[in-house]
Amino acid sequence: YNTLGDNASNVQINAAMLAVSTAGGGTVSLKPGTYIISDVVQIPSNVKLVGSGKDATIIQAVASYNPATAVGGVSGARVMLTNYNQAAISNNLVEGITWDSNVQNITGLTSNSTHRCIWVSNATDFVFRNNKVLNTINWAVFFFLSTRIWIEDNTVLGGYSSTYNQNDGIHVRDSQYVFIHNNYVNTLFGGGTSGDDAIVLLTDQYATMDTAYCTVSGNIIGGNPRGIELGHDSGYHLRDITVSNNVVFQATF
Repeated sequence: YNTLGDNASNVQINAAMLAVSTAGGGTVSLKPGTYIISDVVQIPSNVKLVGSGKDATIIQAVASYNPATAVGGVSGARVMLTNYNQAAISNNLVEGITWDSNVQNITGLTSNSTHRCIWVSNATDFVFRNNKVLNTINWAVFFFLSTRIWIEDNTVLGGYSSTYNQNDGIHVRDSQYVFIHNNYVNTLFGGGTSGDDAIVLLTDQYATMDTAYCTVSGNIIGGNPRGIELGHDSGYHLRDITVSNNVVFQATF
């Protein structure tokens, strides 16, 4: 698969991943370089999407990025990575890639609360490791209704815009067995003034299970108005959570 250096690398990346998944699973490797996308990268089950290193392989949203794919039933969300066809997925790895939302070059943004760079839901056994996520607005990395998730060794640099009041770094809702380890998170990196929580674990009104059996450890959190938030606002609960050995600095609370 050759992306041809155009502004729609998502077409060939998605085609390669679907072919691998259909064949029973395997790895799609991305060579060093910058891959410009005009729509969402959609990962199916049993696929590993592996770059050549987070400073070598860059997936960047095209200027004026406005993907046609509606994620979570919402049109106009500037999402870069999600599930294939919004279906449940399992056995995935995403590693060694920079995900550049490029919001500084996107015009016509609204206060849509679904501007999330990484949006994965209904996933089982998903590893998001050694990636860089930058130039984001709203939530940079979002996992929802998922089980056995590893978010490890990533660099998350969000909060480019001051328009939004929820520029979170890593945000996990209604999920179990989530391991958030050894990440660096800064939600004011982009020069905005409205960064928010660095790491969030909670349940919400859409919950179908407790958020439970999760570990937050070894993370470095700097430049965020708020550090680590744990909470719930539904009939389900937040329980069996371990928070240890994190470094939090320059946080208001």
